[in-house]
Amino acid sequence: MSSWQHKMKNYEVTPPAGGWEKIVAALNEDTAGDFATRLYQLEVPPPAAAWASIAAALPDQTPVVPMRK
Repeated sequence: MSSWQHKMKNYEVTPPAGGWEKIVAALNEDTAGDFATRLYQLEVPPPAAAWASIAAALPDQTPVVPMRK
């Protein structure tokens, strides 16, 4: 396993302060299930520099394979 694969596999993000408490409180107050549905469908965009960091860690000569029938 390469070093970048190891970094991606073990990557952890620290949640915002008080985040879990707010989630628990909102779930406890949610009677219609709307919050749980929205939370399940939530998508968070990555930081703008994320792809640049990933691309920098990739090998320079990544083979390109054409998709032809």
